[in-house]
Amino acid sequence: MHPALPHSTPLVTLAAAQPFDLALSLRAMSGFAPCAASSGSSVPWCARRSRWPTAARWSPRFAPAERGVSVVLHSADELSGAERHQVEVAVGRWLSLADDTAPFLAAARADPAMAPVLAETEGLHQLRFASVAEGACYFVLAQRTSQAQAGGRKRRLARVYGSALDLGGITYRAFPTLERLAELSVGELAPFTANLRQSEYLAAVLGRLASWPLGWGYRAGTDELMAELRDIRGVGEFTASGDRAAGVRPARRGPGGATRVHQGHRGAVRPRRVHG
Repeated sequence: MHPALPHSTPLVTLAAAQPFDLALSLRAMSGFAPCAASSGSSVPWCARRSRWPTAARWSPRFAPAERGVSVVLHSADELSGAERHQVEVAVGRWLSLADDTAPFLAAARADPAMAPVLAETEGLHQLRFASVAEGACYFVLAQRTSQAQAGGRKRRLARVYGSALDLGGITYRAFPTLERLAELSVGELAPFTANLRQSEYLAAVLGRLASWPLGWGYRAGTDELMAELRDIRGVGEFTASGDRAAGVRPARRGPGGATRVHQGHRGAVRPRRVHG
């Protein structure tokens, strides 16, 4: 049996930059098989944040709300106000609620060829991976590998090293934390990769990501971030560009082809490990 979730928080509404339509986010989730997790009009999400004081284990459910999404948090341990805020921030970043799509939409509306696309996607905000660790793992595992195989290996990694919680008779599984994955050796990663080289690449990416300061990706410039990604062994343009989708800060592109950039830096001084 997995831990149950006896604690729940009051419903909170998170505002989204308009236009925003959660139904389009749910459709995007269900269409991306390696991360498909939606169910009807609400989405359960299980996670474990080892950098938080209590290493809280929690699962938010969110559903449509006027001009945003409503969120209820279910947790194995009672969450502090600061932890609840961090969960809400994480959900907002996952769904890109704060992304301002107005400049892109203005340009798209001026192009008649975009009319049928906007009719289907105007309220879509670009989805990120639920965590940098999950996205980084997926894009390394997807190197010279089909989406189906990479997704399957990512799910096996979650089953072996992730945590799980029960809510309403259903088990929800969290992807392992970055810190947990960075502790694994090349040999321990090998059962989840295509070959030894991919295992070495994955270990290199996880180790570098775990060494970066918490939240630094929101402050570093895009050029610095991309230079740091390319400096990691096994990371070329495919993985660097893909890892943006795992990241924490939007690049300057519209929702149809938007990218995400995650933590990184390259310069005269390598960032030190900082956990806050």
